[in-house]
Amino acid sequence: MKIFVTGASGYIGSAVAAALQGSGHDVIGLVRSTQSAERLNALNVKTVIGVIQSPETYRRAAEQCSLFIHAAADYTDRLQADRIAIETFREIAARRLLMGAVIYTSGVWIYGDTGRHAVDESAVLRPPPYVAWRREVEQLVLETGGVVVRPGCVFGGQGGLTANWFEGAVEHNAIRVVGNGLNHWAMVHIDDLADAYVRLVNARLTGTILNITDRSRLRVREMVESVAQITQMDGPIQYIPTVEAVSALGTVAECLALDQHIDAGCAALLGWSPQRPDFVTGVEEYLDSWKCYYDMV
Repeated sequence: MKIFVTGASGYIGSAVAAALQGSGHDVIGLVRSTQSAERLNALNVKTVIGVIQSPETYRRAAEQCSLFIHAAADYTDRLQADRIAIETFREIAARRLLMGAVIYTSGVWIYGDTGRHAVDESAVLRPPPYVAWRREVEQLVLETGGVVVRPGCVFGGQGGLTANWFEGAVEHNAIRVVGNGLNHWAMVHIDDLADAYVRLVNARLTGTILNITDRSRLRVREMVESVAQITQMDGPIQYIPTVEAVSALGTVAECLALDQHIDAGCAALLGWSPQRPDFVTGVEEYLDSWKCYYDMV
């Protein structure tokens, strides 16, 4: 199948594009620069250089495809960028009578704080302001039979959010954490997430929402303490009150302080289950992979 992937040079998009190409699909990735294109071309992923907000830069390439995965994350123009991409793909799909041709990468933050209670894909959404716009985009996707993927906090490789912990420990001998660290994060390894996308593409589900998490439900404090231990950091772990962090970082800090318990049972529809160790169990491996990535760039 010929698949168009946005954000193909990004953390999630590059892993998804490579996994799909490796499983026999023909992938075209949207990237912003020649340098990014060259990295993906080395993995046999075709590329087109363009900008999400300017469909004329990638429409011709997208029209060659029969499935569209939106994995880009433009946090400077969040709602507008996502809406433009999804509406472009919906228009192409409708003209070619492609049902369920759009897959949108959302995230579990859209549930808001769940506390001790596990929530599944049917839960009422209580998104914090930083990700509230995703609800509208998800609806656009579902209206035409598309699929919404809600990954947990992604880790592994270059690191995602956990890269800040490794960098803090290795480079600054200190780790800063939003909140008191007693909150739980829903997590998923980047390789497991990419595998879920491959399975989703092959399954051709329509009109579906899927949570993708590893079910580990670790406290943030457990995870950062494991980083401090494996790096032999003797400096402080600094827990920053959420209100103070919002003043410094903006409303993303509220997301970092969420306490979540996410049920990913529907992912079994894909025959998917997480294969990589949870963050604490595999922290030494994940530190090594983070170091390797930054030694190469």
